[in-house]
Amino acid sequence: MKRLAMCLAILAIMTAKVFAQAPVRKIPIFFQCTCDDPVGSRIATAVRDLIATSPRYFKSGSEFNQQGANVFPIWSIRMVTRDTDENASRSMIAVAFTRGLFFQTLSVQSCGSLRVKECAEGILADLDRQITEFNSVQ
Repeated sequence: MKRLAMCLAILAIMTAKVFAQAPVRKIPIFFQCTCDDPVGSRIATAVRDLIATSPRYFKSGSEFNQQGANVFPIWSIRMVTRDTDENASRSMIAVAFTRGLFFQTLSVQSCGSLRVKECAEGILADLDRQITEFNSVQ
């Protein structure tokens, strides 16, 4: 009987700690794309979808977040794409990550029409790495 009471007490404490955890605060992301080619527009849609379904991020309507009289810079993804062939089966992508007015990094890559989802996931993974590195320095 004592053993049962002890197990129930431990279970109650563990359950209380699990439910008492604060929710993870999502990070606002501003996304801007000049993606006029077929592959680029599909990548832009995939990136927007990933941000919308992300447990860590949400889409912001501007580059800055205003809280009362304070204005805070937020992370931005700026993308430009261009066709690399006449068949519109491949696109060159330039992706810049900024935080407010401060440039963080730029990458250039090629993405084929069959790898749109993987390219979009890679862009968000790069952003995640940049934010993690930035926060570790703070």
